[in-house]
Amino acid sequence: MHRQSKVASEALRQSTESFIISQKAYVTVGRQDGVVAEAVMSKNQTPKAGLLIYFQNSGHLPARFNFGPDNRFIGLIPPSTPVQADHEFEPMWRGRDKNGHPGGWTGTITIAGNSSYQGILFELPEKQLRHLLDEPLGPYFYTSGKYEYCDGFGARVCRSFTIRYAGDPYNRFFLMTEEECMASDLQVRMSSIMRRNPPDWEYLNPCAVEREELSAPIKQLPQLPR
Repeated sequence: MHRQSKVASEALRQSTESFIISQKAYVTVGRQDGVVAEAVMSKNQTPKAGLLIYFQNSGHLPARFNFGPDNRFIGLIPPSTPVQADHEFEPMWRGRDKNGHPGGWTGTITIAGNSSYQGILFELPEKQLRHLLDEPLGPYFYTSGKYEYCDGFGARVCRSFTIRYAGDPYNRFFLMTEEECMASDLQVRMSSIMRRNPPDWEYLNPCAVEREELSAPIKQLPQLPR
């Protein structure tokens, strides 16, 4: 009887894992056609330009999503002009007050299952972005960022990436690296949050699953004998 129970338990575990793997959100950099990013220049008198980057959710469940550049420093225009982005990556957070009542949270984007999303990694003055692309300090212009998402089953995924722009004859962006973030990348920047929220708030996992049907055993799968 004990052996049968153990076999049933292992079968349930494997079935549950297979179900989660087949259904969870799975986000990567780039579109299905291979396009990673594009530089978008203004068509009117606004002297602004942006780096448009693409993401793909190849999973079935929607992904709650957040992204941004690694930091505000984008590059250097000779002889010594720093190029600064308009923002940088800040990890998701969710809070509640000392009485357990829901508090604030970061805004997130939702990428539906089996779909793509395009967003602005950063904005710059058009002249600065053109200079970085046309006259980089090295053979290519590099930039990097981070993205994170909730997979729909309570897991939080964070990835860092680096892309480069190659000029003639390619004139396009290529994905160079994509790897897991360090644990420190997901630490909430308390200094910025504390300016908006009370100091006694508790900060929770922003991807925690609170729906009973996802936190309980999957009903369609065989249950263990009692």
